[in-house]
Amino acid sequence: MWKLAQARLNLPIRFVRTTPDAARAALAAERAYLRQIDVAIDMREEARRRTQSQAA
Repeated sequence: MWKLAQARLNLPIRFVRTTPDAARAALAAERAYLRQIDVAIDMREEARRRTQSQAA
């Protein structure tokens, strides 16, 4: 539902009927995607810390 907050005002929103299993699969896929982003952020921060410590 967080994507709902990104919807433009006054534009129609369409909901699609789904099954509990399909909803769980979509949630698992979204969580996996967010974990990938989290890992990428951690890697970027670690690289930045290493660069800063080498410069000091």
